[in-house]
Amino acid sequence: MYVKKENESVIAWNGPSLGRTAMLESGWILYTGTLPTSRLDIVDGAVIELPEPEPTSEWVPISAFIGALYALIPAEQVAAVMQNEAALKPALAGLALLSSDAAPGGMIDLLDQRVSEWLALVNLTLDQVREQMTGGEA
Repeated sequence: MYVKKENESVIAWNGPSLGRTAMLESGWILYTGTLPTSRLDIVDGAVIELPEPEPTSEWVPISAFIGALYALIPAEQVAAVMQNEAALKPALAGLALLSSDAAPGGMIDLLDQRVSEWLALVNLTLDQVREQMTGGEA
């Protein structure tokens, strides 16, 4: 795959092959590894593979996060959201943030600002979710 740095991000060439010489002359660099572009950088014309993000104490399994939400959100509130298009769209969008190719597999970063914003839509706080996940040991 050919990559190039554009505005602090590494992007991959998605067009038809132009041939090695043409690609290199156009500023593209051949990358033969397997990492996604989110784990690459280009420094002094060389592709650098970045380490996998390390889980911190705030990285939690998505299954634990979802389990806490099920326990904390009353069924009637879930039903009300499902019937309200204005509330359903942000709720579904919030669920989309639960996976990312930059995150460790099956984990969610509770410190991601979008998590707090999404929890506010359902009147929950991070502290409530943490407490539920730890069985009250937070």
